[in-house]
Amino acid sequence: GYTNKDIGEFLHISVKTVEKHRANLINKLDLHNIAQLTAFAIENGLVEIKKKPGNPDARENTTR
Repeated sequence: GYTNKDIGEFLHISVKTVEKHRANLINKLDLHNIAQLTAFAIENGLVEIKKKPGNPDARENTTR
């Protein structure tokens, strides 16, 4: 759920590098878009979904 800019700042890499890594993952995993990449990460335990406090329907993504 983070933008390429947010990820780049967190990892201290450029936005272009984030875009390239995402594109490489999509290609290697034979996926077609970021939504499928996100679903793959959740299904394989690479990220977990936690509900935000105070709103039982809202969720927030967190990495392990």
